[in-house]
Amino acid sequence: MAPPPSSERFLAMSCSNVGVGPGGTTSMLARVVVVDFKGKVIFDKYVGPTMQASSFDLVPANTNDLPSRTRSLTTGRRRRE
Repeated sequence: MAPPPSSERFLAMSCSNVGVGPGGTTSMLARVVVVDFKGKVIFDKYVGPTMQASSFDLVPANTNDLPSRTRSLTTGRRRRE
């Protein structure tokens, strides 16, 4: 079995959407956040939707929430098998 990759190679991405179209029922990308294994923000940008946003229920990405919302690599592997 190959050794596990260095934790320095792991990144996590969070995408937030806004509602567009009639009643805001269609989701469109509005924000992208990428953090490294230690929770340091690598990339955080708002994205301009190509349609008029009508629902702004953005939930801010919070790196403090990552440990409670992610699984370990071994847990993910077990779920795939």
